[in-house]
Amino acid sequence: MIDILHFDGESWMAYEVKSSLKISEAYIKDACLQYYVLKNTLTNFSDLFLVTLNSAYIFENEINLKQLFKKRSIKINAEENIDFFSRTITQMNLVLERNVIPDIPIGKQCFSPYDCDYLGTCWKNAQDPKSVFKIGKSDREQLFALYFSGAETVDKIDLNSDLKPHLKIQANSINTNEPYFEKTQISDFLKKINGKYCFLDMEIWSPAIPKYNGTSPFEQIPFLFSICYGNAEAPEFKKYLKPIETDSRNQFLLALLEATKEFDSVLVFDKNLEMQVLGKLENLFPEYKSEIHNLRGKMIDLAEPIQNFYFFHPKFKGNFSLKAVSEIFNTESDYATLEIASGIVAMHKYEGLMAEENDIINEQTKQQLIDYCNIDTLTCLKFFEYLKEKIKE
Repeated sequence: MIDILHFDGESWMAYEVKSSLKISEAYIKDACLQYYVLKNTLTNFSDLFLVTLNSAYIFENEINLKQLFKKRSIKINAEENIDFFSRTITQMNLVLERNVIPDIPIGKQCFSPYDCDYLGTCWKNAQDPKSVFKIGKSDREQLFALYFSGAETVDKIDLNSDLKPHLKIQANSINTNEPYFEKTQISDFLKKINGKYCFLDMEIWSPAIPKYNGTSPFEQIPFLFSICYGNAEAPEFKKYLKPIETDSRNQFLLALLEATKEFDSVLVFDKNLEMQVLGKLENLFPEYKSEIHNLRGKMIDLAEPIQNFYFFHPKFKGNFSLKAVSEIFNTESDYATLEIASGIVAMHKYEGLMAEENDIINEQTKQQLIDYCNIDTLTCLKFFEYLKEKIKE
């Protein structure tokens, strides 16, 4: 199904539009198949172009469509692969004619170039709670090697083998259903948190089509932060939600600096995003370079014990996100009760404020966004208290 098919009076040209800044190998292969179909369908077919957004485009007052997009012909690639597609389609038709599901073992092909639509069918036998595929931060090739060697579940893994330490830690924890805890390393980590501390989370908006002057496609626009402090039983919050109608990143920065100035340590979970945002704000507003530098110096990454495998919990199930961490101390995840439960949904909800004319719905959405961000920081606070209690034990 092609996105745009255009007849210029003499020949047909096709355009496949991607919400991306780069052309991947998967995009090219998809487009080559489309080219093959069109070439064998239209007598006057000329060319097919992959269209992407232009990362160098900067929005000023109104959209310039010719500058916003870039196009690339895939005709040369497609013509070189005509015979390949002809053979492959013939083979696929033979498979369909058998009317029997092929007996093909699961493997890396299940995820390349995208997750297969039939994962639910073929992976039913790999859903055991102790499945080797519950191990995270690992090369899939190694997990499949374990699986096909007979170690379909972690209890069958030889922990005396030459597996990497972080794989052994996970396998043993999942098998025993007990968390792994390196007391010395975690104690050293907690000693870095000095004085008065708080927990910070930010949300960003990355519109494909820029909305503010001076911005580019997919530029990260911070629009919300939450700061949590105190204790988990009676947490206190500070927050700021940027109005979507204007590019108020200056006010966002000022509010952030004001909210964090009284704290000696600012904890975030996986601080890469926050550091990138602050770096961009520093470039935009160099007059606040000193204050931003000071804030960055206060930041401590609460994900460090997990990323370095000083701590692992079987409830992670191969996922090392903050949401997975919340499962440790929630019988029913706090996120399950929210209207917004992920950063992607938060971005879409925030963008929806631009078109929504109902003030009541707008206010509800704003509160939902704040609630989601608050849960993230509250989860950080709970995890911090959890680590401190484990140290005492």
